[in-house]
Amino acid sequence: MDYEEIGDLISDIKFQYVETGEWAGTLCARLLELTHHVPLMVGRRRGIAADDLPDIIQQAYQAAFTYLNTLDDDRTFPRYLYTITDNLCRKYWRRRIRAGHQDPLVTEDGRSTTTRPSAEQFDGLSLREDLRDAVGQLPQMYRETIELFYFAGLKAREIADRLNISTNTVTSRVRRGRMLLKELLEA
Repeated sequence: MDYEEIGDLISDIKFQYVETGEWAGTLCARLLELTHHVPLMVGRRRGIAADDLPDIIQQAYQAAFTYLNTLDDDRTFPRYLYTITDNLCRKYWRRRIRAGHQDPLVTEDGRSTTTRPSAEQFDGLSLREDLRDAVGQLPQMYRETIELFYFAGLKAREIADRLNISTNTVTSRVRRGRMLLKELLEA
């Protein structure tokens, strides 16, 4: 995936939308071409029914474009799209569980599957959501470091280079961020 090209496309799309009030069709089509595998992969991994997967993908792109201006770094669009799709999949399963659906799902290739989350897995989803909310409540410097370290998988040296700080500062922020997260989650 070419993150630089994606970043340039997002910048151009935003600019054209501000200038004309309309989405740039060819630029949006190219962006979809470059990123279509992201929501598809998430939906398949989360066991979304083949009939419902196109709806999830469409909702993910609609949400992504609605809040496109909130991206700090346009190159992170695939991660942004991943998160949106993941949240939509969680909502999908919550609705199915609350509605009491016990029928097996049919995947895109026609196979039957029972990959819906169990009660324990559903509780795990709630814990992840609590963690995501807690990370969002951290002060900017800790949140940014925690996200880069745990979610983006960068090493301390890479984070230090990116943020223009020392490796020791990165380590301290990760440690302090974890302590703050623990406090937030225990409250």
